Amino acid sequence: MKTLGKRLIVLLLVANISFGAPYEVLIDPSDTGNDDTVAFKQTRNFSDAISLMTNGEIIFFEDFEEGEGDWWSDQSIWEVGTPTSGPGEAYSGTQCATTILNGNYPYGPDSRLVSPAIQLPEVSAGEEILLRFRQWWSYASADNGEVQIDTFDEANGIWLETWETLKDVYSYDTTWHHGLVDLTAYVGQRVRIGFYHTDETEDPAGIVHHYESAGWYIDDVQITKQRIPQFPGFEDFESGWDGWWCDRGIWEVGIPMSGPGGAYGGTQCLATLLNSNYPYEPDSRLVSPPIQLPEVSAGEEILLRFRQWWSYSSADKGEVQIDTYDESNGIWSETWEPQYSVNSQSSVWHRARVPLTQYAGQRIRIGFFHTDGTEDPAGIVHHYESAGWYIDDVEITPWPQGPRLTGWSLVDDTGLDVNDKVTCDMTPVLTYEFSEVVDGNDTDIQINAPDGLPVIPDSMSGWGTDTIVVSFSTVLPLNGQYMITLKKTINDGLGGYLNDGEDEILFFTLDTTPPALEVDELVSVSLGSVQHDNNTEQTSARITITNISSTIIQGPMWLTLKTTGDPEIALLDSHGTMTDEYQYIDITVLLIDGQLDPDESLAKRLFFNNPLREPFILQCHILGESLL
Repeated sequence: MKTLGKRLIVLLLVANISFGAPYEVLIDPSDTGNDDTVAFKQTRNFSDAISLMTNGEIIFFEDFEEGEGDWWSDQSIWEVGTPTSGPGEAYSGTQCATTILNGNYPYGPDSRLVSPAIQLPEVSAGEEILLRFRQWWSYASADNGEVQIDTFDEANGIWLETWETLKDVYSYDTTWHHGLVDLTAYVGQRVRIGFYHTDETEDPAGIVHHYESAGWYIDDVQITKQRIPQFPGFEDFESGWDGWWCDRGIWEVGIPMSGPGGAYGGTQCLATLLNSNYPYEPDSRLVSPPIQLPEVSAGEEILLRFRQWWSYSSADKGEVQIDTYDESNGIWSETWEPQYSVNSQSSVWHRARVPLTQYAGQRIRIGFFHTDGTEDPAGIVHHYESAGWYIDDVEITPWPQGPRLTGWSLVDDTGLDVNDKVTCDMTPVLTYEFSEVVDGNDTDIQINAPDGLPVIPDSMSGWGTDTIVVSFSTVLPLNGQYMITLKKTINDGLGGYLNDGEDEILFFTLDTTPPALEVDELVSVSLGSVQHDNNTEQTSARITITNISSTIIQGPMWLTLKTTGDPEIALLDSHGTMTDEYQYIDITVLLIDGQLDPDESLAKRLFFNNPLREPFILQCHILGESLL
């Protein structure tokens, strides 16, 4: 049954939460048989303009400074000249090719810009043929551009007009950058390159739109035969791109003027725009040259290590990915398997470490994939951007194995991502698991509060084992991001140090902000099995919360509780106390997808100190963050 509730004022916020009548249930330890569940101009940094003219044998080059030449377009649209819209200038010289030089492309027509015929040569083992060009684009709605190729049928003396799509562009890019397309599959053939502009009047749902933008700008088109570049094992980007490339703009090489305000080593690094925040919506992958990984012997591993600094907003993130080469078919698999991710922010340059031992003996490419996640897990569109991701001093090295952090956990972590640990528990317990037994002392693990000041755990245990447990009984002082440093002096007792002598940096966030809404009327709360342990003098009860409405309840979600009866009866493992003696437990971690859908249930077993095994009344309220 329900009784009248009271107004609660949350101590942790300058805000009030008004509760209606609480759920109330009798917990009887003697009854243990009950078992009920989002085109702006970017100043180009010329330090990133590595020469595309000297790398290998040039098969074809066009900078449009002499006009259209032997290029032509079907269905009009395309022009060659000096642009006054879009980027407002050519990449080099004064002229480029574009879909309208002084305005937006028109509504409706599609058009293909077609190159002269180009005879591609044969290649030897270890060589490739690449199409490279500079581009800038801004497309609206479902409109897009495609890089295409057409081949000549020598037997019949005709062009096939098949126009195979090799690469596409959509959304927009914020700076001139070089596109790259591998043409090695067409060696020995006579080809034409097509830049196909499409004004899609319908979106995927079939709705007709009339949205146009600045379009596509092309300059310095080049086809080259070259030796396949190989990653030398270390790259600091002081010489520019050096075989690296990106697939959808965004990424630049040069001197950073935003973000960390400088490279980690030397003067240059890679960044998602060197002097501003990354733009709304476009994603882009930074791709390494091919890398032939060695085989490893017993006791060895292959590590990708790099320095990084990042600042991401909302659901935006960066991801380290690996693509493998299919030797049998002679193609890249394009699977891009994720290995590691970053979100939120880092306040300092630090070294990341990604194990690659599983790819030993294989030919791979590394991808640093930047994502502007315009939607949160609830599907709500946000327009929040930040400084982005900065990369420097990339190296791949076989290393003898020493202690490695294999995993870490935070009791009552409510984060939905393994790299985003969030808790509302002001006295958390942190567990660190290592690849082997580790030696050290308590000063080898340092924790700093959001204001940068150190916080000292109340206990630390596990040295001489492979698991270290750090706990707090004194409440953490501030909401916000805490930085954990596992010092490089943690060792295996045999001369091997943590991460080969590199600190391990971890983060967690303390957030004691309660959910905004009381959702008691949308759920049912039922009591399941009750148990009492005479040895611990604890009574436990299983509580099941079911969404009985047609409304989606969005996390975070809290269960607030108060017992009435014997004052010695106390809830164990609560996350804090609200006024009127209500305690709270963050149950967000129990939400499978961050929300409680209609007819969906979650269950939580609660533990109470109950030395006299007395019956007591339990009152509870359910708080949720938002409704859908």
